[in-house]
Amino acid sequence: MKQVSTVDDVKRKAEENAFELDETVELPSGLVFQIRRPKPIWWILNRAIVPASLLGKLEGSPIDQAPYDPTPEDLVASANMMTNLIESVVVSPKIRRNPKEDEVSPNYISQDDLMFILKYAGGEVSAQGQNLGDFRKQSGPAVDSTGSKAVELSSK
Repeated sequence: MKQVSTVDDVKRKAEENAFELDETVELPSGLVFQIRRPKPIWWILNRAIVPASLLGKLEGSPIDQAPYDPTPEDLVASANMMTNLIESVVVSPKIRRNPKEDEVSPNYISQDDLMFILKYAGGEVSAQGQNLGDFRKQSGPAVDSTGSKAVELSSK
């Protein structure tokens, strides 16, 4: 008879499915980390860590609305959200707020490296540092290189 999965089993399975395979990435400082890009399910599972006031600003606020002026609480919540993301995506060396001997505090990571990791996690840069936003702007419509003709569907 099979055993019922534990809470830890469920969490571990969700974690396995929430990330792409990790890549070796050279950061702007020259440090080399193993980093994994989160899949959309990670963002869904971790939506609760995004400050509600910030989430409202990100989800289609009117253009003519007053500029976002974060409260101190918003800033702390945003910093916590970014730290959670960095702790989740960096595979090696492990980054933790309260590091053990074989882990690193996020305080030791330079601002440039932290921003790169966040951009990588958000799909803005490749592992090689290429700006994917520029790449997307350059790509045009898909072109059929197979030489096949368009298929017309019957209206019957």
